[in-house]
Amino acid sequence: MPHRGEPLPFGKQRAPFVRVEWIGDEAMINWTELGEWATAFMVVICGALTGHYAAEGMNAIQWAGAISAVLGSVTLAVGVRVWPARQKTQRARD
Repeated sequence: MPHRGEPLPFGKQRAPFVRVEWIGDEAMINWTELGEWATAFMVVICGALTGHYAAEGMNAIQWAGAISAVLGSVTLAVGVRVWPARQKTQRARD
């Protein structure tokens, strides 16, 4: 296909899916932001799937599973946002 360019030789890899562009000393997107967006996406998807299947009708076991999935994704999203950032420390060496 012409939009894909030339095929790569065996063992060669293309650039990663997430492109990071650097402006000065900072990247446009870092791993922390990617994690925050990914967990927010997971919360939305879990909520949408729960709503979809709730509209079709669920029994008590399915409701329990849906609630635990939504609460788990929200817990993960909150944990990603409030987890303390790594701090660069220098140890005094004797």
